[in-house]
Amino acid sequence: MKGKNNKRSYFSILVQDFLCFIIVVLISIFVILYLRDYIEDMSMRKYLQSTYEKVPECIINGQYSKLESENILGKEGFFEVIDDNNNVIYPKVKSRQIRFSTDKIDLIPKEDNRPIITKEVYREFDSKKYTELTFEYYQKLKKTYQTIVVVDENFNLVFSDVSKMRKKFSKEEFDLLRGVYDDTYEVSKLLFTNNEGKSYSIIFFREYNPMNMISKSFEGTLVYCLVIFIILFIVYALIYLINLDKKVKVPLNLLGVAIERFSLGEKEKLISYKGPYEFENVCKNFNDMAVKLNEAEQMRYEAEEEKRKIIADISHDLKTPITVIQGFAKVLMDGKIEDNEKKKYLERIYIKSNSMAELINAFSEYSKLDRPDFRLESKKSNISEFVRKYFIDKYSELELLGYKLDINIPEYEIYCDFDNFQMKRVFNNIISNTMKYAPKGTIISFSVEETEENVRLLLGDNGPGIPEELEKTIFEPFSVGNKSRTTGNGSGLGMAIVYKIIKAHGGVIKLTSDKNKKISVLYEIELPK
Repeated sequence: MKGKNNKRSYFSILVQDFLCFIIVVLISIFVILYLRDYIEDMSMRKYLQSTYEKVPECIINGQYSKLESENILGKEGFFEVIDDNNNVIYPKVKSRQIRFSTDKIDLIPKEDNRPIITKEVYREFDSKKYTELTFEYYQKLKKTYQTIVVVDENFNLVFSDVSKMRKKFSKEEFDLLRGVYDDTYEVSKLLFTNNEGKSYSIIFFREYNPMNMISKSFEGTLVYCLVIFIILFIVYALIYLINLDKKVKVPLNLLGVAIERFSLGEKEKLISYKGPYEFENVCKNFNDMAVKLNEAEQMRYEAEEEKRKIIADISHDLKTPITVIQGFAKVLMDGKIEDNEKKKYLERIYIKSNSMAELINAFSEYSKLDRPDFRLESKKSNISEFVRKYFIDKYSELELLGYKLDINIPEYEIYCDFDNFQMKRVFNNIISNTMKYAPKGTIISFSVEETEENVRLLLGDNGPGIPEELEKTIFEPFSVGNKSRTTGNGSGLGMAIVYKIIKAHGGVIKLTSDKNKKISVLYEIELPK
């Protein structure tokens, strides 16, 4: 049974944990929404049930002291009865009398249609502070309609969807508009006519409880929801991370130890691990990588041996021109050649010596590029100006040899880091290759392009081209004879040197063509900016 559990897919474990997380989140959301609705419903019931829907009979009959108001107004709550001259006729105790003008009484919300009033303070784009009051009116716990009043920081009316709303308020008047007196009481009013036909107002002063508004505000419920959700999320995240750490730590530790051993050269020791098959695959892939790296190292060693063998063979080939030169020189020294034949022998000696010099120089350059201490003398320069000067100097030589130029260099400056000397060698090798194996009259084209990240140099010609099967080996060393567009001449190292120089610059070179412009061979060089 244990082995079966160990063979479980780690993906299935993650799916299982993720599904648990989704279920917990959904349950949490439903619970939070239920609690929010329950709190709002209970708050609303309590708020609306503590309301006088009509004037009590004892008030109409003038028996003010018989009104039982503690359950509705609270222990600290009280009420006032005011006649139509704004005189307080109840209570008789002057120390508890609060006098209001007619205008202020008009602002107080009505008791029989008490709204839920929310207050929001914010700053608009003009950096001024505004206060917005929202009046929500309910009937049987259902909102029927709402109104909005907005004032600025000086209590000037900015907006209202209530008709005949005054344009200016004092702080006390604005507080009365939102049903608050002295930040202590919640106030409301009822208008009534007594048995004698006289008009009165009754003002109720309730214990002011801001929680009535907070429980209804979106911000309040959102904060509660977020707090509960964050707590649940953190608890589950801790459980999940501990579980994940337990499942992942063992194979990661094994991999860490194996990588450390691998870096120390112990490449033969492989990882032995049994567990979720994804981790088994990772360990197996690491083992395969170690084996392949060993094989690659062996192949590299064999390639070096092959390279040394080729160099030895080419060195051996140098004996042929040397033997020829020695033989011709000996004949000349012995005076066995007629005067009219000496020039021919000397020309052959000169040709063979040039061939040897070219081969030796190519080997020297290639070997320098392979040395660990080889460094480019790069500096940030204008590649457009550099290329322009190069082809100005090269133009006469190419024209004299019968080759044409098609140059497209931008007038604006393009900067990148490159080694002037080595970049000239790149251009020289490519153009020399063209002149050696393309007929006279061939057009050599060159252009410079700029992208967001690179500088692209395009150098090509409309000559006979390169067979498709040989394009992949053109940049390999010792690509001579039937492996390049040659006739057997040259060292076969010219394009390999080009490849190494561009690579040393952090660039890329590839061989392609452009049929639209009738370019049969196109060397595309990309250098980083």
